[in-house]
Amino acid sequence: DRFTVYIGTTDTFSEIPEYWPEITREDVDYLLDTVNRSFGVEPITDEDILAAWSGLRPVLWAEGKKPSEISRRHEIMEGPGGMLTVAGGKLTSYRSMAERVVDQCEERLGRDLTPATTAEEPLPGGDFTGTFQELSSFVEAQGLTTEEADRVIRLYGKEAFAVFGEQKGVGAEVQQAVLVEGALTLEDFWFRRSGRAHFSTDADPSDLEAAAEHMGGLLGWSAVEKERQVEACREKREGEMRCLQPLQEAAHS
Repeated sequence: DRFTVYIGTTDTFSEIPEYWPEITREDVDYLLDTVNRSFGVEPITDEDILAAWSGLRPVLWAEGKKPSEISRRHEIMEGPGGMLTVAGGKLTSYRSMAERVVDQCEERLGRDLTPATTAEEPLPGGDFTGTFQELSSFVEAQGLTTEEADRVIRLYGKEAFAVFGEQKGVGAEVQQAVLVEGALTLEDFWFRRSGRAHFSTDADPSDLEAAAEHMGGLLGWSAVEKERQVEACREKREGEMRCLQPLQEAAHS
């Protein structure tokens, strides 16, 4: 059976807050070596890599410590005038971070603490009470492959019924991204809102152009702007996969 997993992460220190951090050949070798030494699987090589991406994790600096030794916990600091600053932490702890900040604000205002409901509040689309099979059958009926249907269900949950209510395919996802989620660039839709750049490994290559057509229609793009947006996405994808070049070649590129 074919299945896809993603592996990470590395602890590479970055001097500057890059918008699109480079993935180095050293990063790739480190992760492949770790997986191949830790799991009883056939050796994983570059040929098995379908996508690659990177980002920066903000952590609180600790003098004399290596990046891997620094705490990932978030901290709330109060500055002049009562300004609260949250630093560190992880994306997965954003609700806990928000709850602590709100509690601290209420304390500063002399109010009784309002019980937080975030631990029970579902994310948009997460309040589906039917069966997984019902949702899966609906999504697959839109003409998606099993792999694409799985991505859509995990991405939209119950909202899939509304997303694909009037349209199908990439156009439905673009409309959701622009009209509901506020996406303004093709990059935002392709890499973040839909995750297609990294998680639609068997998607039709023409889907990117189709997405630009739909998005351009909603946002009033010219033909030149549509092409610019498409090329920007292609360049970012090529840049991410450049890490698979041999170490010597990457060093001289």
